[in-house]
Amino acid sequence: MVHPLPGQHGTDAWGDGVDAAVAAVAGHTAALAALPATYATTAQAYYTPGLLWGFLGDSITDGNYGPVAYAYAFPSAAVRMAGGMVARLDSLEAGISGARTDEILAATDALLAAGIQGLVIMAGTNNVLRADLDPYYVIEMTAIIGKAKAAGIPVVLCLIPPMAASADVAIRNLIDGYNGWLRVAAGRLGCTLADTYTPLVDPTTGGLLTSCNSGDGVHPSQLGHTLMAGAVAKALQKAAGYTSTALNWPVVSKSPTNLAVDPLNAHAWVDGGGTGTAPARSLVADTSGRLAAGVWHQQDLDGTSAGGEWWTYPYSYLITTGFSAGDKVMVLAHIQIEDVTGTWVADTAADTAHATLEIEIGGGGGTVSVGAKRCPGICTAPGIYEIQISYVLTVAAGTTSIGLYSDFVVPTGKHIKMRIGAIGVINLTTQGSAAQFPWGHALVPFL
Repeated sequence: MVHPLPGQHGTDAWGDGVDAAVAAVAGHTAALAALPATYATTAQAYYTPGLLWGFLGDSITDGNYGPVAYAYAFPSAAVRMAGGMVARLDSLEAGISGARTDEILAATDALLAAGIQGLVIMAGTNNVLRADLDPYYVIEMTAIIGKAKAAGIPVVLCLIPPMAASADVAIRNLIDGYNGWLRVAAGRLGCTLADTYTPLVDPTTGGLLTSCNSGDGVHPSQLGHTLMAGAVAKALQKAAGYTSTALNWPVVSKSPTNLAVDPLNAHAWVDGGGTGTAPARSLVADTSGRLAAGVWHQQDLDGTSAGGEWWTYPYSYLITTGFSAGDKVMVLAHIQIEDVTGTWVADTAADTAHATLEIEIGGGGGTVSVGAKRCPGICTAPGIYEIQISYVLTVAAGTTSIGLYSDFVVPTGKHIKMRIGAIGVINLTTQGSAAQFPWGHALVPFL
């Protein structure tokens, strides 16, 4: 299209368009000038809060039974494993002991009304145990999914976990049938599938693995919940649109609102002491493609002769400036575990191993242990597990410093390589994003 020259037709449409464009540019310039001075330099450190997930189900979802502690049941562990960009730690748990899908359907509206932004459903165990109601399973599950889809939120469908090999053949066949429907329905109804069946099934018997049996043949053990959490956490990441932690991790450079002195490990960490066999410490390049920037601090912890606990401090670990009382601060770290022995998941489920980030609050605030107790992380490659630490705290009056250090425990006879990198201590208040993080630090019982 050929446009007339400026002024050729006076105040023609083209000239009006130019005037409008000039005015728009002036408006954008004024808007940019009104932004905080730190806007451009803090963009890389900007952190998007995760979704408020709701977990619907029965006593397996509730987790408050037998040897499984509620705080470590699969919903709690899954939100910690998935990471703060995917799931809020204070997501809502609405497991109803003994519930069939009709009772779970009846609870759906109340959970949706609570403002959840994503829904996880594990339902069917009690339908299987009360076979007279089986024909309604598909109808009721479809209705639950439909309500969530009408609300415009993502849905994760969990497969029904296996039961003990001694369970009636008809019951086991029903589980297989329902899970077959769930696998198909996930794709056809636009849901994400979490395989919470395969990691717990004994391939030789088709029943629940002995190590995953809490003792009653129906409810999974702590190890079973840990394995289910890993599957659910991966599904949460996929449903939320995060498939690469490296691409999405916010700490990729030093920025004015990242108070960490050495976020990308330009300097070696400092040995803080410990017990048992001392680890070999070094800075190593990332070969997995998972670290967003910088290098890993690695602790090669071979506890073959004597396990123990070790502490390591990053370079200039005490932060004494850049925050005031009342500021909201987010602590970030990316942890990777290379499981040389092959028992990391079982050891963390048994609480004989862990990898944590410790936040030391100077001025009487004590120490906060973040993230990884009974939390092995998400398996991203054979023998590789990842934990994304994200913890929000409000600076208390009298706080003089914020310090970070790693804490790692390995039992005797085990060999693990722990890596940590991409450290962030982001002042959300200074950044202007504090209002987006109304986080608590534990899953909230809803029903």
